[in-house]
Amino acid sequence: MVEQDKIAELRHCGANDFLNKPFPIEKLLERSCDLLDMERSATGT
Repeated sequence: MVEQDKIAELRHCGANDFLNKPFPIEKLLERSCDLLDMERSATGT
């Protein structure tokens, strides 16, 4: 588990988001689309 101060440091350096590993690929796609302000397709591709 990553400490909260390390996450805060990453955000201070410009990170928009942070996911702890392991994470489901669906979660990565969801967060990436949200950050890029894109719509997710109904099929997930």
